[in-house]
Amino acid sequence: IRVVKAAADHSRLKWKETNSFVLRRGPYVIASGLDESVEGPAKVIEGKFVSLFDPELQLQNRVELKPATRVFLLDLNELKLKGPQVLATACKSLPKESRRGTYELTIEGVGRTQGIILMHMPSQPKSVSLAGEPLEFDYSKKEKLLWMRFKNEPFPRELRVDLR
Repeated sequence: IRVVKAAADHSRLKWKETNSFVLRRGPYVIASGLDESVEGPAKVIEGKFVSLFDPELQLQNRVELKPATRVFLLDLNELKLKGPQVLATACKSLPKESRRGTYELTIEGVGRTQGIILMHMPSQPKSVSLAGEPLEFDYSKKEKLLWMRFKNEPFPRELRVDLR
């Protein structure tokens, strides 16, 4: 620690000891609550986040970094969202050339596992289908977020979001 403090001082960087580690790179945040560190209250980060470790890809506005907490977040406030855009998935998803009023993806994943796709969607879809079959979805009008859940299969299938 003495050598690192000296290097920071030499570089005119402020040295500060905390009980958390937060690294931001573009829209991503990697953070940890340190369990062998200085005493103090847990650090709280606020914003509009999706935890990429969460199998439900739920929206979180507040993340508390208690000791031994590890998070990998997508900071939605750092994204420049306009039209439909895939934000996170638990499958492989490749965009297809879509017609006006639709958004199409080719998806595949590890067989018999839970798949989910979180998309930014400016308006609520009229319907969503997977391999021609209707698919239930959740939509947040306030956040303009669309969650689609399904069982993964190890072969390509077409996911179609109809906007009108």
